Amino acid sequence: MYFNFRFELSKITPIIRNNKNARIYVFGIGENWDSICTLYKYLINIDLNEDIEGFIDNDINKQGLFFNGKPVFAFSEIDRSNCVILISAGAKWENQIAWQLVNAGFCLWHSFFLSWVFTEILMRWEHLRLKEFKNRYNNKRCFIVGNGPSLTSSDLDMLEGEISFASNKIFEIFGKSKWRPSYYVVSDGDFLEREYTRIENEIACPIFYLYNNITHIKNFKITNGYFFYVDLLGSGDKLDYKPSFSENIFKLQWGATVTYICLQIAVYMGFKKIYLLGIDNNYSVMVKDDGTLLINGDVEDYFNREYKNALFPHRCDTANDSYKVASKYAEEHGIQILNATRGGKLEVFERVDFDGIFRSTFAY
Repeated sequence: MYFNFRFELSKITPIIRNNKNARIYVFGIGENWDSICTLYKYLINIDLNEDIEGFIDNDINKQGLFFNGKPVFAFSEIDRSNCVILISAGAKWENQIAWQLVNAGFCLWHSFFLSWVFTEILMRWEHLRLKEFKNRYNNKRCFIVGNGPSLTSSDLDMLEGEISFASNKIFEIFGKSKWRPSYYVVSDGDFLEREYTRIENEIACPIFYLYNNITHIKNFKITNGYFFYVDLLGSGDKLDYKPSFSENIFKLQWGATVTYICLQIAVYMGFKKIYLLGIDNNYSVMVKDDGTLLINGDVEDYFNREYKNALFPHRCDTANDSYKVASKYAEEHGIQILNATRGGKLEVFERVDFDGIFRSTFAY
């Protein structure tokens, strides 16, 4: 899907929809507009400055100048009969400008919009992109590959030709295996910031990531990506988080582990049999919901011993609760989630022998 800002804006205002000559102005220049442009540039490689006629600013010292290659006008200079105005000013000035426009005869959500419109348009378009994955693999099987110490390159070689999800530093094992994932998921903003160059260079499959994790990354350029939103509220409140299972790929639920994100995406795609591999669910440092610290000094965290020092220690209670929610959801919807990990501490899902999967004569 190709993104066209003017077309997307036309969906919410007839002024643009009915008149191809209508002009788009942005009210307010400065850092807030630059941040909006950066988000569009990073996520969909679009320069918003190309879609607007110019800027409006009440500061007479800015009027008559150029900003990002576009002229800056006084409000009195524009043709008010044939335009839409998008406010980009920050919260300090937004309402003041809005009242100025209302008093001049403009109408909110018709001829002018607050700054949230930029995110609204972007997310509306991305939601339509993600909907293309709905039931894409209906009734098929897939593998969700973790990064636990039980993971081996020989097991991954067995997955060639299978649909699989992987995450985080899975690329550390690429040199030992011909296997490559079908989809890659990253939900840790700190990890993405540190490793986005390697992700861009080494992950060739579609990538799913949190849209707001890119704001601190310089020159973000992942072009084969899809972005989503994670609801941190769940079914409880911020002080009593209770994981829930999302049926909406755009608004996924947090579960203290990227595996939970993968499970929700896989279910949305229609998979009815989901195998887990390399998800040991056992870490050298874990934190319970009451803050109790669990130290397992003799436990390896990942298949690569150098892959350590994660910013966020494993939230074991929340992760296990989320797995239970996924198990219950799967049971109620005719989906099998099976744990093919060799060993480990994940006992929520029925265990199966990994080698036995490929000895089966049943075709999927």
